[in-house]
Amino acid sequence: GERMAKTQGAVMQITASACPPALGYNSYNRKNCTLHNSETLDQLVADSRIRQVVMLANFATYPQAKREELERGFEAAVQTLSTNGKKVIIFEPIPVFDFDAPSALGLIASRGGKPSAWGLPLQVYRSKNAPFLELISRVAKATSAVVIPTADILCRDDLCGAFADGEGVLYFNADHLSVTGARRLAMAIPLTVVGNNLD
Repeated sequence: GERMAKTQGAVMQITASACPPALGYNSYNRKNCTLHNSETLDQLVADSRIRQVVMLANFATYPQAKREELERGFEAAVQTLSTNGKKVIIFEPIPVFDFDAPSALGLIASRGGKPSAWGLPLQVYRSKNAPFLELISRVAKATSAVVIPTADILCRDDLCGAFADGEGVLYFNADHLSVTGARRLAMAIPLTVVGNNLD
């Protein structure tokens, strides 16, 4: 976000499609995932200019059979970063939908419906992500990581909506935030965490 960039000086984004931030995690369809994660972690640790690392993953999309590997690898990554003096900020998973959000919202609007009334019930989000919310909480307690409760930012009145009155569409498909939605998350990072005067 703009506020992050202005406060911190620079922001670096490191992402890999379908590759969670978990050390040693071997993705079925992304063969270079393990190498990507280990090389990325080494670079983050070695670069003294990098003081904060923001982590976010859609844990629920990864296979149930590999959940233990995913959880162990995520915990190892956060632990390594924290041990090496990085401030880790973990966003809880974002709510995701079974349908393309812009298409669904367009259909609702064309039929005279209210786009801001469509979304995923908060209860369903919490249930679907329960093991991962617990994982993030556990990892944060074991390290100095800061947890940002994503549902508090994207959900209201027990509904995680894909459209916000006055802002517009928060997603660009079923499971990725639009620039508008991403800005909401960026603005939720506390200035005390993002600022240059960290303890």
